[in-house]
Amino acid sequence: MFTDYPDRFKDVITEFLDTSYIKTLIQQFDEEGSIEKEETVRSLDLHLTAVGHYEEQDEPHKVVNHVEGFKDLLDYQHSNEWIIDEVFDSLVLQADLLMEKWQ
Repeated sequence: MFTDYPDRFKDVITEFLDTSYIKTLIQQFDEEGSIEKEETVRSLDLHLTAVGHYEEQDEPHKVVNHVEGFKDLLDYQHSNEWIIDEVFDSLVLQADLLMEKWQ
């Protein structure tokens, strides 16, 4: 799919589980230095915590709405260069897959 990405991103874009999976990816990206600010990591994690709550409550509409907000947050952080392109692309893909799952 994205064969020109560095090896560390190949497993990121090939499988999807749930919000906790996306949170794990964010932690990995942070540990690799692919996310600029600690506040960026915290805001992404906090937003996904809310999404996870609605997943547990089985509220599809709220999951989708909050994932859209997560994608807006990713856009903002990417435009400020707090996350690199590959991280942005990978997280947007995972967010899209999560939305598809709940629509």
